Amino acid sequence: MNNSDLLRYKNLLLSKRQELSTGKSLVGLIPTAGEVRGDPVDMAASETDAATQIRLQQTDSKLLRAIEDALTRIRHEEYGICGECGQLISKARLEAVPWTRWCRDCKERQDSRSIDANVSPGTAGLRHGPGSPEGTGTLAGCNLSRRGV
Repeated sequence: MNNSDLLRYKNLLLSKRQELSTGKSLVGLIPTAGEVRGDPVDMAASETDAATQIRLQQTDSKLLRAIEDALTRIRHEEYGICGECGQLISKARLEAVPWTRWCRDCKERQDSRSIDANVSPGTAGLRHGPGSPEGTGTLAGCNLSRRGV
């Protein structure tokens, strides 16, 4: 990979890191334990919003770590090389996901293994994601749950 490509990917990564770093703080969004605000419906909605904000913050933190790792790989001249097979990662993949560690083929194999690990015996293609309660899952992109099936 040439220096101009590396500089462009580095700038993409730095821009995304800046975007995530200047995100909104969660202070004030998460209700304090025992705090009563409004009727039960308002409180339930507030708790749901807070839980969503926490999940988004956790996702952003993982993405920030991946971006930092990619910047480290650039510094160590290892950027753009698949961490699994050692082949070059395509420019199209790096454009789409500049923080990626894996080429498309290796990532697809990883995802396939992950899906296979989440399939329970007897569910015939019904997948349960990590941490999902029993009785919920997805099938061919559809969200299934006991409520509203």
